[in-house]
Amino acid sequence: MIPWNEFEGYREVRSYPATFDEQRFSRDVLREAASKAMVMFRGWPFIAVLNKSQVTEGTLVVGDRIETVIDRNRLGGYLHFELWRLRRSGLFFHKSLMDEETYEAALKRGRMLDYTATIYHVSEAIGSLWRLYESLGVPDDEVITIEFRYTGMQGRHLGSWEPRDLFFSTEYVCQSPVIEHRKAMSLGLWRATDAQHAADVCLEIFHEMQWLDAGRDQIARVSGDFLSKVRFSA
Repeated sequence: MIPWNEFEGYREVRSYPATFDEQRFSRDVLREAASKAMVMFRGWPFIAVLNKSQVTEGTLVVGDRIETVIDRNRLGGYLHFELWRLRRSGLFFHKSLMDEETYEAALKRGRMLDYTATIYHVSEAIGSLWRLYESLGVPDDEVITIEFRYTGMQGRHLGSWEPRDLFFSTEYVCQSPVIEHRKAMSLGLWRATDAQHAADVCLEIFHEMQWLDAGRDQIARVSGDFLSKVRFSA
């Protein structure tokens, strides 16, 4: 049993196309598109279409959706779990435990939000999601909305669990229990400039952390370098 209720810090992403139809896509189309969107920017795909294994029961059909629940505790060396769901309407949802909740290097620095991990998460989500909707056959001019929601944020400070990567001379602490940001644009624009849009989202998150003079260009460079290293799972 995955202990969802034992932690408060989660990263959540929700996305959906502008045209709503509860039965727009068949389950077979969902699975095929999700498989095509299963790319890796780091060691584990954001959208993972899997068979049953020691970390998951596999990608399952549950009512009007397909979903994968992943428990990587035995592989990662620390507690980590996540899930994603994709409905026939094209509504996508992803929820993952923040590594900052259980990763030893982060725990040594108290309640924190890691700068680099946040850029990677936002970039990975955007880079995976435009591929998903492209694979679903959504037209390039249809608007796709992507929403980010970070929970358990109040009192967290912005930092890095690898201090050599970034040093903050000022303490930036979140004053809100939840950080939320929503961005909508055409699928074609998401695909064409994904790193720039990821930087915009990250900038809003860092502003909520009270880092009001965060450098957008530096964030965009980190995101662009990250997104340029995509590997296909198939």
